[in-house]
Amino acid sequence: MYFCGVSLPPQEEQAEILQAVLRLYRQFGPDKVAMDDIAKATGRSRTSLYYYYKNRDEVFRAAIDAIVLDIAKDLRKAVADVQPLEEKVFTFCVAKLRISREWKLILNSMWATMESKERLGHLKTTEGLHRKLVHQESLVLKEILAAAAEKKEIRVLSDEETDNWVFVITSGIRGIRNELPDQNLTQAVKASIRVLSDMATKWLKK
Repeated sequence: MYFCGVSLPPQEEQAEILQAVLRLYRQFGPDKVAMDDIAKATGRSRTSLYYYYKNRDEVFRAAIDAIVLDIAKDLRKAVADVQPLEEKVFTFCVAKLRISREWKLILNSMWATMESKERLGHLKTTEGLHRKLVHQESLVLKEILAAAAEKKEIRVLSDEETDNWVFVITSGIRGIRNELPDQNLTQAVKASIRVLSDMATKWLKK
């Protein structure tokens, strides 16, 4: 396949298309972006887009999935080289708040261009966004736990203990985020995150 005259693997081509789609969404809103607009923005024919997507709704769902995967990728990158475990968990929590704020601004700019009827039409997909985000965050945290267990930094956890620990971290971060009036990561906020991460990692070593 080709993108702007350059041959790309299908996966990379889809990523390029979805990045262009997100730019259009931020500028005009999802329901104002037609397949012709996407084709023009990506330097492709409309027909070639149907190789990947049947219609605009399918493009929208793919764009939401791309957002989720980008967030997970950014979280993994943030914690990749951080040691020890206490710092890795703390870094995850801070990164989660920062990345959530950045994407919330992007999503808000998309929703701001949509009328109430349009928002209602996309409600099911946007509700799915939250569930997918929670799932991806959980996967990243479980990867952190698995690596720590392999290094014998923590005790062996049952599946139930792992799920409970992940829930405490993810719900704790969201609780802190919801109490932030301006979504800024102040020193006081980081201090609260430190308490959460330190307590959670201490429990892992009991």
